[in-house]
Amino acid sequence: MNPISLKSSIIASVAYDERKNELQIKFVHGSEHVYKEISFDVFNALVKASSPGKYYLKNIRGKYEYEKVGL
Repeated sequence: MNPISLKSSIIASVAYDERKNELQIKFVHGSEHVYKEISFDVFNALVKASSPGKYYLKNIRGKYEYEKVGL
């Protein structure tokens, strides 16, 4: 997964694994989450959103299972 930096007040970068349908999000405060069962369309919409943070809050957070990774 190659990280993509985003212009967001809450998301530093994202990466997507198409084989596993997993989205990894690194937040500006340092934590990282891997979200399961994310379609490419959802990932693509997040990357292209005018406000990735708002898109994340409305369409991903609380709607998909995730695991904390890293620290």
